[in-house]
Amino acid sequence: MRYIPSIGAALTAIVLSSCGATYPTKAYGRAFVAEAYKQGFYSRSTYDWEMDRIARMNIPEGGSANKVSIRNEVRNTFSGLAQSTISGSTESVRPQNSANSEAPTHGTGEVPSESFARQVFASKITGQSGGELRFVSFHKSDGMSSTVFGTQRYTMEGQLTFAAVVDTNWTGAPNVADETVRFGTTRASPERNSIDGARMFAMNETYLRAGSSRTLAVKIHFIRSERGWKLSGITR
Repeated sequence: MRYIPSIGAALTAIVLSSCGATYPTKAYGRAFVAEAYKQGFYSRSTYDWEMDRIARMNIPEGGSANKVSIRNEVRNTFSGLAQSTISGSTESVRPQNSANSEAPTHGTGEVPSESFARQVFASKITGQSGGELRFVSFHKSDGMSSTVFGTQRYTMEGQLTFAAVVDTNWTGAPNVADETVRFGTTRASPERNSIDGARMFAMNETYLRAGSSRTLAVKIHFIRSERGWKLSGITR
């Protein structure tokens, strides 16, 4: 079942609360927002903001929605949003880097090496952005080992730099409510207007021009499995 019939409606109903749009029911709205957050399209602050808005809406409570339908609706909505902006761009083909498409799964050694961290960053940035962002550099500044409930962990701190390959919106910037760093993107709209601005605020987007770069102080977290070290997460 299609709850929201078009990408334009999805953009209005889901993202732009300032335009007065609503969800069909509160139950559907909560399920959609939770799934969007789970899939990485919403930051924690956007999740909290939307949930609070849904609670205040004058709409029916409604019954629980089908989980598969909700999951597909979220994917279709945000995929369509990205494609709708690509169509207006002068360069609509996403560059790909097949060498970095597969994330390195394990590192060896007493602690994860700086070079292994660079491999992980390069893979994550290329993979999550579909090639619209690229890894530039990572320089370790410190590291800390710990053991939690018998599991060895290691956190590496340092400076990460990445760059935009095309004009794009980076959707994974950390914020006050959510320190997780992600590298998802949506293609920038050719017409920057007040609606784009509201969308960028709601989706925690940062506009990056092709060739521009960002440097972040980050922490990359690893856990040790039987086969060695593997990525646990990236935070600011």
